[in-house]
Amino acid sequence: MPFVTEIQTKFGRAGIWELTESPQELTEYFQFSPLEKTEFEKINAPKRQTEYLAIRLLLQKLSGRKTEISYQPDGKPVLKESKLNISISHSANLVVVLLAETACGVDAELKDRSIENVAKRFLHPDEISHINSSGNRRFLQILHWCAKEAIFKCSRQHGIQFDKQIKIEPFDAVTETFFRGILYSENTTEHFSLQWMKFKNNIIVFCVEIENIEK
Repeated sequence: MPFVTEIQTKFGRAGIWELTESPQELTEYFQFSPLEKTEFEKINAPKRQTEYLAIRLLLQKLSGRKTEISYQPDGKPVLKESKLNISISHSANLVVVLLAETACGVDAELKDRSIENVAKRFLHPDEISHINSSGNRRFLQILHWCAKEAIFKCSRQHGIQFDKQIKIEPFDAVTETFFRGILYSENTTEHFSLQWMKFKNNIIVFCVEIENIEK
C-alpha cells in the first residue's frame, strides 16, 4: 500500500498518505463496517472516495487496529472506542491524520497555493505587517492559514473569526518550526502550541492546546 510515513511529533502520532490510487485500488485493502459501507456509497466524487478510504487505512496503520470514526454535530471527527483525540486534513495530493491524548488539530495545504485575495479575511493586521516585512509573504500566508485552521480544529469554540479572534505570535519560520497561537473569545483565552513542517509541495501544521484561561 502507498502509506508514506509515520511521524512522532511533540504533540502525538501523525501519519501521511499520498493520494496516488483510485478508490477501486484502495477498496482491496479496506474492510468496511456496515456504517462505513453506507457512508462510502453516498460519496460520488472519486477523489472524495479516495480520501475517505486513505484516511481510514492511515488510521488503522497508526493505531494498529481497525478503528471507526464518527462525527460530532459540528463536523469534528471522534474515534469510537478510543480515548485518543483525532484530527484530519487533506490537500490536493495527500491526507494527514494526527492522534493525540489531548485536543489536537492538523492542517495541510499546497505551499504554492495563492491566497493573496483572501488574506485580509483571515489575517490580523499585526500579522499582515509582520508577513509583509518578511520578504516571504506568500509562504507565510499559507503557513498562517494552516496554523489558524489547525487551531480552529483543536478548539471547542464555534463561529470563530480568524482575523479577529486567532492571533499567531511572531516567529522566524526560517529557523523555528515551533511557534504559538492564541484564540480570544468572550469568556476564555486559549493558548496553543504549534509545529510546522514541509512535505514535498505541502505545508503541514500540527497543534495542541496548552492553556485555557477563563475570564
